[in-house]
Amino acid sequence: TSFVDNTLYLNGIYSYNGGYYAAAENLTNFDYRTFTVSVDFFPLASTGEQTSLIVGGSSYRWFSLKFSGDKLALNLNGLSYTHTFQTTQIALDQWHNVICAVDLTQGIVRTQLDGVTLEEVTLPEGFTFNVIGSSSEPYDKKFLFTNYSTGKVFYGFIDNLWLYNRALSSGEMLS
Repeated sequence: TSFVDNTLYLNGIYSYNGGYYAAAENLTNFDYRTFTVSVDFFPLASTGEQTSLIVGGSSYRWFSLKFSGDKLALNLNGLSYTHTFQTTQIALDQWHNVICAVDLTQGIVRTQLDGVTLEEVTLPEGFTFNVIGSSSEPYDKKFLFTNYSTGKVFYGFIDNLWLYNRALSSGEMLS
């Protein structure tokens, strides 16, 4: 990783040597049950069919956004829960913004891509992240740009990463 023109540049090369990108930091006060993540991203042409965008957790990968072709997908609990947003169009070599609000207490996930509200995802009744209650729960509170389950890495630029300690409403996401 490096900074280029004040944005985080990720080279898209998967590497694991017992450490993680310097961009990963444990968020000690993070609440898995209700949060919002927002990030601006500029994907560069990739050699793979799918790429990871942002991943919650290095051990359990309890949350992730990825795209395959031009379709944004939400993965929860590794790859055990997946929702693909069929109406999305992620073009390479241009800036995009994604905002994703997760509220396990209500069982919903709200997502916007480039200011467009996508369909609300209703989670199965009683859904929870598999990291909750595990020995990794205290230290898996981090967001990365590599998915260590799939070996996929984001290739491009990242800017304006925002994390909120609650699920924003649809109206708040628009403003």
